[in-house]
Amino acid sequence: MSTVYLISEFYLLAACAALLIAPRRPWPLAVGAFWLAFPIAELPFLALAWSTATTLAVLFTAPAGGALATTALAASGLVTALLTVMIAQAAHTPAAVTRALTYAGMPSRVRIRAPWRQAILAPIPRRGRTVARRRGLPYGPDPAHLLDTYLPAHGRAHGPVLVYLHGGSYSGGRRSREALPLLHLLARRGWTCVSADYRLRPAAGLAAHLADTARILAWVHAHHPEKPVFLAGSSAGAHLAALTALQRKPPVAGVVCLYGFYGRYFGDIADDWTAPTSPLEADLADAPPFFLAHGDRDTVVPATEARRFASAHTRASRHGAVHVALPGAQHGFDVFRSLRFGALIEGVAEFLSQVAARDPHHHFDDRKV
Repeated sequence: MSTVYLISEFYLLAACAALLIAPRRPWPLAVGAFWLAFPIAELPFLALAWSTATTLAVLFTAPAGGALATTALAASGLVTALLTVMIAQAAHTPAAVTRALTYAGMPSRVRIRAPWRQAILAPIPRRGRTVARRRGLPYGPDPAHLLDTYLPAHGRAHGPVLVYLHGGSYSGGRRSREALPLLHLLARRGWTCVSADYRLRPAAGLAAHLADTARILAWVHAHHPEKPVFLAGSSAGAHLAALTALQRKPPVAGVVCLYGFYGRYFGDIADDWTAPTSPLEADLADAPPFFLAHGDRDTVVPATEARRFASAHTRASRHGAVHVALPGAQHGFDVFRSLRFGALIEGVAEFLSQVAARDPHHHFDDRKV
């Protein structure tokens, strides 16, 4: 018991340190810091409960005043202090989102709150009975051409459509892993949400990724004609969503990028490729509205990239760009219904609702659902 306890407390201390220090170089250390810290950053209550329970178990069995008991008290106290800092940082998310919306000229019409009860008791995403999912629908001939849809289980999906593209450095990932709390929330409010796979490296390159996204949008327009369509993605999926939207073929109503990569594509590109491979190099004149959320402790993709893209978008486009810097967030913050992501998705939903309300051909207000 003592060995397991000390190992678990050392892991928690190392994870907290990796998040607070957030090393960005060298690259292996930055990636290692992400894998070490992100579960604890999004599940601090679970980590706190584990640390408290195991410490009490050790104190109950160890001799009072002995070395093990003293070490357990010291380690538990330090872990508790560091996790409290993380919880406090996540609790600032509603204020950060509200400020970002207001600064972009889209003040929230509802009060954005952190979901304390869900974050503590039920952080694993669950659809519940109010959301219906249809799995593995083909949108093309390749085995990777599959998508899932999320719809309100009761009533009609009368809202717009959100297409979500997963992350994974263009070489991994799947459609059922990330941003599920966002998809569930929108579906409950009458939206149709589509989460899709696409061909990956090394078998596929940028042309294939973009072609697959075009196929997905064609499938959506065929099945949901005359509805506004929004694109969203995480990490590499955000990069793909942004590039697709900036091509404007077909046009999309808006884009949501979560911890997005905005640099040049890092895989194989055809020798005759002339189109931009970075959203920062694309034509941003009259670009659709963007919502950009990035963690200020991201060691995989620096937060400066999101700031640069938000600034470039604001200068070039007449449409607004909402940029949220999330206090204490690492890469991959959208896996759980955490204190942070639970508050963020309320801001994302408010952004999408306001943009959708501008469409003169589609009158929709999800606050009335």
